[in-house]
Amino acid sequence: MTSPTCLLAGHDYAGWDWIDDLEKGTIVKVTTGPCAGRYRVTGHRWQARKGGPIPSWMSRTDLVLQTCTGASGTGFSLARRL
Repeated sequence: MTSPTCLLAGHDYAGWDWIDDLEKGTIVKVTTGPCAGRYRVTGHRWQARKGGPIPSWMSRTDLVLQTCTGASGTGFSLARRL
């Protein structure tokens, strides 16, 4: 997903378990593709399910980094473009 929000996701079991809990204030640099740019982490979200429709709150941020959190749900780091 790239519009209105850039969504980058990775499986927790494939080494991407860290992307949902980046420290607030961390600068994230996306180097290629339509989401290329620099972003600052502003917060986090969690939902008690995997899959389903895109949550409405995603349209209120510029970049969402998403991963599963074990068998119980999905975690997100939210970021704003610099």
